[in-house]
Amino acid sequence: MKNINKNIIKAISVLVFIFGISFLVSSIYGLYSLITMFSTFSASLPEAIMYLLWNTVAGVFFIYLSIGIWKKKNWARISVILLSAVNLFDGLSSMIISLIRNSSETWILWLNLVILIIELLIIYTLLLNKKIKKEFRA
Repeated sequence: MKNINKNIIKAISVLVFIFGISFLVSSIYGLYSLITMFSTFSASLPEAIMYLLWNTVAGVFFIYLSIGIWKKKNWARISVILLSAVNLFDGLSSMIISLIRNSSETWILWLNLVILIIELLIIYTLLLNKKIKKEFRA
């Protein structure tokens, strides 16, 4: 049973790592767009730079967080719980807005639903599963 708990923790760590990598990839793409297509870039230069900085900092932060989860650091567990809760409410509001606007793009609703389920599982696992919590205190 202890191996299953370790694998669950590693899976959450990998998900957080992928999230961090996606921020960095977005930042690299934004930089490429800025360099190659600045004349058609819709944002002003300061906005573009802030976007790149934000994505880079967020990417590095989530990678650092994933390492903390992998090493079973309690601060990382609490951070992931809080960020998952924020993402959960953000996803719910996005779904509600899409439903109110009667969006014809149902794939967005399905994608949000899958993300919400993943966030709920992460919150449940890290917050309420006593065996997992014990792993972070060991």
